[in-house]
Amino acid sequence: FLPLFKRTSAIFIYGAATVIVLDYFSYDITAIVAGLGIAGIAVALAAQDTLSNMISGFVIMADRPFRVKDIIELPSGEYGEVSEIGLRSTKILTLDALMIVIPNAKIGDSQIVNYSYPDRRMRLKIPVGVAYDSDIDFVTEILISIAKRQPHVLESPVPRVTLESFGDSSINLLLYVWIDSHKDKVQVINKINRDIDKMFKKEGVEIPFPIRTIYSRNGKSKDGGE
Repeated sequence: FLPLFKRTSAIFIYGAATVIVLDYFSYDITAIVAGLGIAGIAVALAAQDTLSNMISGFVIMADRPFRVKDIIELPSGEYGEVSEIGLRSTKILTLDALMIVIPNAKIGDSQIVNYSYPDRRMRLKIPVGVAYDSDIDFVTEILISIAKRQPHVLESPVPRVTLESFGDSSINLLLYVWIDSHKDKVQVINKINRDIDKMFKKEGVEIPFPIRTIYSRNGKSKDGGE
């Protein structure tokens, strides 16, 4: 911002000084002033996007919809950590270590999801499907015990399990856990799902999959049955 301001100020000062000197020596400066006016309009139009980004930058800094180190999600679905908020653009570092540079005017007009403000905590919903002959209370105990063993899962609010729906081939449950930071999301989900797989195999809890019988045109099933 400062280099741009210095260059613009220098051009203005030199231009004004030139007009004053020419006027002092009785030169006709009407055409020059008119030309400078047209040039000024052209410069203003060319700098319209820059000025719009700078104004949006001031608004972002004043309103603070997000701050440096906040985790935000963009309308495009990408999300990451805010690394810098400048006057012309905002820089976001994604979880893939990619730097996204967004003009402030664009980000100021977008709906941004802030996962860090006002509360850095995040609730995860992990879907689990079990067979219809499963003991739901026993499955719930397994899921709660797995959640409580995770180092990144908070003790409060406590983990809980709800019966979400009855599917075509499974009873669908949801395990709710809270974590301290959105950065731990992928790691926590991966660890919980792996532990669920191990415990279900150990305890004989079945994770079903859809079963379909396909019939041929002669009325017989694929395996030869009627």
